[in-house]
Amino acid sequence: MSSHHDVRLTHALSTEEAVWLLGSLAGLHRKPFDVELLIKRFAPPWDLPTLIEALAGLGLKAQTVPWPDPAHPPPPFPVVAFARSTGKGSAGPPLLMASRSDGQLGLFRPCEAPSELDDLHTLSHEAQPWLLLCAAQDPTAPAGDEDGATHAEARQGGTASPGRRPGFGFAWFIPELLRHRRLWRDVLLASLAIQLVGLATPLFTQVIIDKVIAHHSVSTLWVLGVALVVFMLFTSTMSWLRQYLVLHTGSRMDAVLGEQVMRHLLRLPLPYFEARPTGTLVARLQGVETLREFVSGAAVTLLLDLPFLFIFLAVMFWYSWVLSLVAVGLLLLIVGVSLLMVPVFRQRLGVTKYASDDGEWLYGTAQSDRLIGGEGDDQLFGNGGHDRLAGGVGSDGYHVDASATPDEPAQTVIAEVWREQDSNVLFIHGDVSGSDLWLALEGDDLVLRMGADGDSVRFVGFDPRVPGMPAPVERIELWNTDEAVQFSDLLALGVYDPQADPADLVVNVGDGAVDIDIGSAAYEAGSVAFGDGIDPGDLQSQLTFEADGRGGHWLVLNYGEPGDVLRLSGFDPEAVLDGGHAIDRFEFANGVVLDYATLVSEGFLVEGNAQADTLRGTNVVDRLFGNDGGDALDGGAGSDELHGGRGQDQLTGGDGDDAYVFHLGDGVDSLIDSGSTDFNFIRFGAGIRPEDIRQAWDGTTLVVHYSDADTVRIVDYRGMDGNPAILALVFDDGQVRSLTEETNRAPELTGSLPNATAMEDAVFQMVLPTDLFRDLDAADELRLTIRRSDGSPLPAWLSFNAERRILSGRPDSDDLGVMQLVVEARDHFGASVSTGFSLNVLSEPTGHENKAPVAVQDTATLRANTTEPATGNVLANDTDPDGETLSLLRPAVQRGILGVIGWQADGAYTYLLNDLLPEVRALAAGQTATDRFVYTVTDGQAQAQGNLLITVQGVNDAPTSQQPLGNRLVIKKETSTWSVPASAFTDPDQGDSLSYSAALAGGAALPAWMVFDAASRSFVAKPPASAKGELSVKVTATDLHGATASQVFQVRVGNPGDKPKGNEGLGNGEDPPPPGHDTDFNDGPGTGPGNPGTSEGRHAQPAVPVEALQTAMNPAPVELVDWAAWDTPQEPATASNAPTSGDVDIEHHWQQLLATLQQLDAQRSANDFWSDPNQSAGFGLTGLAAGDSQVGLSGASAVGLTAGSGTHLTSFSGLKEGLASLA
Repeated sequence: MSSHHDVRLTHALSTEEAVWLLGSLAGLHRKPFDVELLIKRFAPPWDLPTLIEALAGLGLKAQTVPWPDPAHPPPPFPVVAFARSTGKGSAGPPLLMASRSDGQLGLFRPCEAPSELDDLHTLSHEAQPWLLLCAAQDPTAPAGDEDGATHAEARQGGTASPGRRPGFGFAWFIPELLRHRRLWRDVLLASLAIQLVGLATPLFTQVIIDKVIAHHSVSTLWVLGVALVVFMLFTSTMSWLRQYLVLHTGSRMDAVLGEQVMRHLLRLPLPYFEARPTGTLVARLQGVETLREFVSGAAVTLLLDLPFLFIFLAVMFWYSWVLSLVAVGLLLLIVGVSLLMVPVFRQRLGVTKYASDDGEWLYGTAQSDRLIGGEGDDQLFGNGGHDRLAGGVGSDGYHVDASATPDEPAQTVIAEVWREQDSNVLFIHGDVSGSDLWLALEGDDLVLRMGADGDSVRFVGFDPRVPGMPAPVERIELWNTDEAVQFSDLLALGVYDPQADPADLVVNVGDGAVDIDIGSAAYEAGSVAFGDGIDPGDLQSQLTFEADGRGGHWLVLNYGEPGDVLRLSGFDPEAVLDGGHAIDRFEFANGVVLDYATLVSEGFLVEGNAQADTLRGTNVVDRLFGNDGGDALDGGAGSDELHGGRGQDQLTGGDGDDAYVFHLGDGVDSLIDSGSTDFNFIRFGAGIRPEDIRQAWDGTTLVVHYSDADTVRIVDYRGMDGNPAILALVFDDGQVRSLTEETNRAPELTGSLPNATAMEDAVFQMVLPTDLFRDLDAADELRLTIRRSDGSPLPAWLSFNAERRILSGRPDSDDLGVMQLVVEARDHFGASVSTGFSLNVLSEPTGHENKAPVAVQDTATLRANTTEPATGNVLANDTDPDGETLSLLRPAVQRGILGVIGWQADGAYTYLLNDLLPEVRALAAGQTATDRFVYTVTDGQAQAQGNLLITVQGVNDAPTSQQPLGNRLVIKKETSTWSVPASAFTDPDQGDSLSYSAALAGGAALPAWMVFDAASRSFVAKPPASAKGELSVKVTATDLHGATASQVFQVRVGNPGDKPKGNEGLGNGEDPPPPGHDTDFNDGPGTGPGNPGTSEGRHAQPAVPVEALQTAMNPAPVELVDWAAWDTPQEPATASNAPTSGDVDIEHHWQQLLATLQQLDAQRSANDFWSDPNQSAGFGLTGLAAGDSQVGLSGASAVGLTAGSGTHLTSFSGLKEGLASLA
């Protein structure tokens, strides 16, 4: 940070503000940013040094500058300002300013929308007087030396800019220590308290000697003893807290410092490593590691306690300078003796030597030495002991003395730079022969053993299991025996791994049946080794399974001669990969090693015999052979191959791409497969040619004859969704025929087209209905074309848009006359169907000759469960070339798939959705359904047809309560259980499900003695003796969208004497539920006599008076239906007579339906057009009730409210029967 201005934050930023600022700057400079990694790496407080360090970690350099003078150019953007502190203990938020592409400044604040900024200096009054500049680090910056400073900085001798660390050394660790200065302050305070309390110990001892012993004062001794114990506990607690803080802070610092050291090393240029000996690098790294361990370890407490040592000495001298001099003298004596013994111990503990780059011979001692070579060819003599030898690059010789330490085995550690061009040699001195040498693994290192209890050599970082790793030494020379052992020969003898699994089970040809159960010793080994003559490919091709007689299955491996089988327990055919298996590893003599997943990847062989077999495959690849007899083969999941063999077989492929294989002489077989999205095919054996295939249909079954006596019957060939079960036939000579093409069904004509008229010099447009053609093959798409009846193309003025199904053009005087056109629909395989119509082009007379109107498709949308009808006018977007007034031809009431629509002559319509239909009530949120109506528009002479598409959007329906929950009596100290019936709540939405919860009616949780299991909807209650009174329990059902329904019932706590004595009455009480039921409300405790002649306390519904419908003939505005006669008489709601939500919905919908029809009837009465004789009985509600066929438009059936005929409603007693008649 620059020294010419004071730059600091009055208070640290919050974590949210710091993350927002760093993330914004990283995004502006396109740097990767991870919030969790940032927070873990940089700990609070978020002051300015921490922000600059975090930016450096993101690859950004930062520098602070004073607020620029208005006369000078603005600084490079983006820049960061910090608002002045707004209160005690809080820092102002950071302000980020960036320049947009149009040159305007943008101002960004945390958690606020961005704003524009006219000038940078408008913020000077509310921000601190300095800015933080941020830019991407220069990737071409000069490489630093081993201390971290660049060469340019070393030459200039200048200080680092803000955010750059000083030279690599102890100064690297100072910022990390300062970051945790608050914790070190707490540690210092704890140390001060410990030292001060420590002074009390000798003082208490003196008082005990002077007062207690001299005066024999036991009471004083008790006081001093208690005080001494308190001080000891206080000292122990404070010491533990201080140690915890030191270790915790040291661990955090160690993680950060370790990452910084490694990052620094990785950023050093390669020439740095090439220009220095390996030994120098290792020594410097060890020095850095020592510093890091000191800074992050418990040794820091020594520095923290050092100032208090002088305080302690000062107090001691104040108390008694003579005694203090004695103590200090003893301390100085100990220090002097230690200094004298250090060289002696150092000589006994070994030496550290470094070689030059020209190659040297380094000699160690009999102790633990460190010999580090250079880049030349070095010879390193350990001379016994636990030595560490690092030869570095070059061809080095390592000399190990195996006889120097006869008392205990010694291990020499060799750290070599493995290079292919080097030839390293290990020389072993001592009584060691080649037969004593063997290799073992310890962790990730290879260890050379010299006998069972002899010395060893550890090759650090060499793992022979890693492919391509060069050997650490080329050969081993034994000086006493003049032997030379190639290292590759030792590796070939094998490497002992103590961490490996227990000894493998070895299986050889001729071993017969071998079983491995889960839990056996072989199972614990986890692997099986196969001997010579067992080929992994043959074993995989004969893999099968069989029942074990215990409800499970064996995995069966046929590995050799007949009768040689290896059976592994725990196999699950329905979960081959995800289920259990006894062995994970399979080793073969040829070196091949298979894991379990690879072993079963080729699939399973399932074979029957000459009898009738029922065979089922696994959920992976299978090959099923029925052989002779009438067999039933089921491939299960996975891509299977099914061979029925001779006899009448049934082959079921299941999921996956399945192949069905048939040969001459197989007889009549049945094939069953869904074909939904699978590629299934039939493969014929030798002697079957394509010309032998004959096809026929037997209902929905496709019969394929491939000889006079052999047949394949493909049951339900096209399935439920129209997709064929078999797509192709494959023959032995390689020919493939598409079965879908041969069984293709031609499109069908479902309607006809009226003749059309076009006027000269007027735009002609004709929209083909979407349901004019259909194709029974679900996967087919029809292509529409229009041509003349003689096969010639359309004239130049006429064009057809097949995608939009619109025929349009503008004829002139040369195009007058009648033209015969043909519309053709052709499927993917070329099958077609066509229909024709005539197009008459008329001339425009001198007077006024009428032109046909143009109708455009209309759409409307409404939500399910709505109480409001959809209204609109279909003539609003229709036009007439002559400008004449348009109207609808024969408007009436038309019933669609989902509701009823009423048309007006002026084009107005009112559509009422029948939301009682199951398909409407089942529409969930996000689902839609469509109702289509066709209308005819006329200008009085010419006509045109239009379409109205009404889309119904599904909404989430809340659950409803269907069955009341009865009250419960629970007895103290006895366990009572009961369940909420599944029919208590229902949800009409398709695909919706309910979850259940229970609580007290007031919202509080259930008492501890009552438990509700939501999965089984069951209560378990065992009230204690102290429980009493009644509880109101509320059960809530919630659907997937959060909508709920609930019921409340009473739970009364009673004594054992309150138990009912059998049936206390007759009525709707509750008995123990019969088998298969949740509740029984027929009779039992708490019931009373019923009311004969009623159902659930509700009155019988009176019949609808015929006069109520006959009044519809009267044009005076009267009430059409006597609702008082239709509705259920009002009664106070009880648990037995309260109407269900379904009844309320039905009544409301019924009233809405009749109100809408009455509105249409009133509009009809005021319109002369409705007096047309075609409207039968004047179109009123009575006309609707009559079910007159003239009411509907163009084939649509009329709405009838009666189940019989005539103009009178048949007798029905309630709303449910009325709706049944309507449907």
